[in-house]
Amino acid sequence: MNKYIKSVICVVAAAAIITPTTIYASNKKTQAELDAQKPSTTVTTTVKAETKALTKTAEKSTTKKVTPATTAPGQVKKTTKADKTTKADRTAKTDKTTKADKTTKAEKKIVYTYRPSEFLKGKNSVRKWSVSSGKMSVKAEQIELKLTENGAPDGKPITRYAYVALIKGTPDGFKSIAAKQTTGKTIDTAVNIAKKADATFAINGEMCNHDPKTFRGFFNAADDSVDATVIKNGAVVQSVKASPSLTMDKNGNWQYPVYVTPDNAQSLINSGVVTSVSYTYPLIWNGEPYKQDGVYSPILTETDTRPDNPKMHIFNDHTLVGQIDANTYAVAISEGFGRKFLIDILQEMGAKNIYWANGGHCSLMYIKGYGAVNREGDNNLCHTADIMYF
Repeated sequence: MNKYIKSVICVVAAAAIITPTTIYASNKKTQAELDAQKPSTTVTTTVKAETKALTKTAEKSTTKKVTPATTAPGQVKKTTKADKTTKADRTAKTDKTTKADKTTKAEKKIVYTYRPSEFLKGKNSVRKWSVSSGKMSVKAEQIELKLTENGAPDGKPITRYAYVALIKGTPDGFKSIAAKQTTGKTIDTAVNIAKKADATFAINGEMCNHDPKTFRGFFNAADDSVDATVIKNGAVVQSVKASPSLTMDKNGNWQYPVYVTPDNAQSLINSGVVTSVSYTYPLIWNGEPYKQDGVYSPILTETDTRPDNPKMHIFNDHTLVGQIDANTYAVAISEGFGRKFLIDILQEMGAKNIYWANGGHCSLMYIKGYGAVNREGDNNLCHTADIMYF
């Protein structure tokens, strides 16, 4: 039986731009005064601020006094260099708003520093993050990719970015937790849940039902026909019906499929299960492509390269989590391309088991101290019922 991904769409508004006005000024002088004075020049120095600390002094103009020329009666006025007022001077006189003032966080350009990736041979990372807490350490990169399959016009490479992380720690360090267990809400932003859980690193969790017309429960079974019984953070957060699930225990063991039911959920918890994921299924299992109901998933060959376009309801982002061993995990999030590329990345990093989480506008990577690194400045976009975290 095939499974489907749901996504929620958000539309982001844009900011308005203010255009400064200008005023021209002139001073009248007699011919005698003009003859008595030497020509003067105008020197203007402009300093532009490029950081988010925006002040009214971001653009400064320094001007020596200028004596504009005038004409005697009956003469034609000649414009001299000293008579001209520069654009910077006029702007400074009439409008205190500068380019730096108008620059917002959303408009701020990210500075990329190209360095060889620590994870992928022949690839460049443009940003890197590193955090640690206790026995756990996380290294993450934003990696530049040149993709040429499905969607690349005329076979020319398209630039896309992947967010990749390698997490090392102890088996019980990998967890999941629901919004209702942290913020008290059934659905909340992934960033809010991560902060409440004091997560060092987190990604969005599984698919959850947002539609009030079809709402039966927050976590659906894989075929989307019934709601699921789900375990998060070692507790039952939804007890409805049986569903085939991925279970993860405190010793780092992943099992699939395990039918989690209202009757056996507590016994699974007693045996060490801390997490169950009901909606999706493995893509790679024990190093091999996984067959769901005897059929390989179409995700294994998904090479679409459409960029995100909220106006057209396109959110071509995806989240995959891989297990290298009980103490080591890898995560990859795409920004505008299909999951086959992410599978290749995680396998190159050594993942033996690869599972897919929710995607679309919900794909999110959170790092403590940095926030949502793949959606910088937009921590409120991804609403979900749970997160996976370390």
